[in-house]
Amino acid sequence: MIGICKYDLKEGFKAIRVKLVFFVVLITWINYVTGNTLNMQMGDISRRATLIDYIACVIGGPRYIPKGQMNSYVIPILWLAIYVVIAYTVGSYPTQDLRGYGQHILMRSEKRIHWWIGKCVWNSVVVIFMFCVLYGMTAINAMLHHARMSLTPTKEIVGLVAYTNLENAGKNEVAFVLLVMPVMVTLALSMLQMAIELIIVPIAGFFVSQSIVFLSTMYTIPVLFVNYAILPHNGFSSGSSIHTLHGPIVCILVYAITFIIGAVDFERCDIR
Repeated sequence: MIGICKYDLKEGFKAIRVKLVFFVVLITWINYVTGNTLNMQMGDISRRATLIDYIACVIGGPRYIPKGQMNSYVIPILWLAIYVVIAYTVGSYPTQDLRGYGQHILMRSEKRIHWWIGKCVWNSVVVIFMFCVLYGMTAINAMLHHARMSLTPTKEIVGLVAYTNLENAGKNEVAFVLLVMPVMVTLALSMLQMAIELIIVPIAGFFVSQSIVFLSTMYTIPVLFVNYAILPHNGFSSGSSIHTLHGPIVCILVYAITFIIGAVDFERCDIR
């Protein structure tokens, strides 16, 4: 099984290298836009900005839309672009590999579950790597703007630029929502996408995962679990039913259930 994981990491990253370059370009552009926006909107207050303020501007997510006020909804294009590109990057490699040399790897492996685990490991490593790139480039952008390298948010900045009221937020809650939950949510989304991709077709997995992302920008309900990674939608800011501690549990359940469903289906399917 270790050999399969090594194969997937090597061949998988080779297959997506162009997509990763595009992701780096995208994050560079988003940091440029959000950095300028923060400085223009906040004026002298921007001198007090911290690293977590810049991260909130990049990955914090769209503003909370109260029930009955959908006419105030604005599509968060840059934020959505991050999740779309991640989904595009992790999509299709498993099925493409299965049609190619991956079939020989599968035949040499003792169990089909080993092939599935290899793809799950690759999927998770890619997601974590892409968020490391995102956070690393945001940190560089913050340093270029002379921000303090602190995870303590500036209430005025996060309130205006990231649309979030921090009066009721816990001491480390903002950092957790911004640094941990986007990764956990995307790991669960990517696992769901990959399972649907193998059971149906790749485009179906992409469509389902991105539908959850898009609907989460409009409706603040727990079943749309991307809400747990959207800072303004959290209960401490909006008074919604999205509570920080529930997020990891929901993401782990989605990840585990889709892993099992994918493993069972792949064990039974005809891959000829």
